Amino acid sequence: MQTTSKAVNLDLWDLPGKESFMILNRMYLRDTNAALIVYDVTSMESFLQAQKWMEELRESSPNECVWALCGNKMDVSDAHAVGLSDCSKLAG
Repeated sequence: MQTTSKAVNLDLWDLPGKESFMILNRMYLRDTNAALIVYDVTSMESFLQAQKWMEELRESSPNECVWALCGNKMDVSDAHAVGLSDCSKLAG
């Protein structure tokens, strides 16, 4: 088995979700090859914002962008506002 090495440039950005920053965010998204979209499972508003980020990635990234939808605060089980079925529908 032959192995090869390849240098990879990894930049991580935590982009603000406010509408006033979206023009700047598009500048960062245009060369995106992969993204983690993280939402708060205790907040439906956070989940709806995650949907907007997915749309923004589809529109702003010229490449086929690979993304993962990640729910945080899973340990707060009695306060979940977003169900697994919601995530499954969004992730398609």
